[in-house]
Amino acid sequence: MSKELLTLALEAVEIGFKAEQYMTDADYALQDKAVAALREALAEQPAQRTWVDLTDEEIDMLEELYAPPVHPDFVSDADHCFSLIKKVEAKLKEKNT
Repeated sequence: MSKELLTLALEAVEIGFKAEQYMTDADYALQDKAVAALREALAEQPAQRTWVDLTDEEIDMLEELYAPPVHPDFVSDADHCFSLIKKVEAKLKEKNT
């Protein structure tokens, strides 16, 4: 379960038992158990890492390994490869941050 969903569930449980005059001891125990379980699950969620862009050296290496050989007269092919690498990097960043 995602951290956002766990947080929402915890808030719902914490405020969900508003009609306290109608709650039994079993209801309070259940609420306490649910809150404790949600707090534990939230604490176990891994921290999100900071995004790190590719370095120029990494991009150069990718171009050397995967870009087709480019004739000097056709620089646009090399530019296209660089552009593709940057677009893939941007999409990965979008999906992971």
